[in-house]
Amino acid sequence: MDIGSGIHVFCYDNVNLSTSIFVEQRGAGNFSPAKVTSGTFAVLYKVRNGNPENMKLAPIIERFKSVKGLTFNLDLQPTVIQFQFFLFQLKVVGPVLME
Repeated sequence: MDIGSGIHVFCYDNVNLSTSIFVEQRGAGNFSPAKVTSGTFAVLYKVRNGNPENMKLAPIIERFKSVKGLTFNLDLQPTVIQFQFFLFQLKVVGPVLME
């Protein structure tokens, strides 16, 4: 078994479990389970053809320090539809963030 050998990547993933295909069925006093249960779990992926030389943190940090940052107005050019959706989300989320 080579479960622990080699290069691995650790991450988190989300899961939503549906307990009923019908409308939410809650009993008196809400003692019955909710229709959807959400959670997060850890995942360990084995890296295929990974090169440890490419995964050293020091060169990544050095390159990050020398990179020019992106600005929304100069570097990103959303389509008209994407821009409309962005403005719509600002209207939806903006008032909530201002509270």
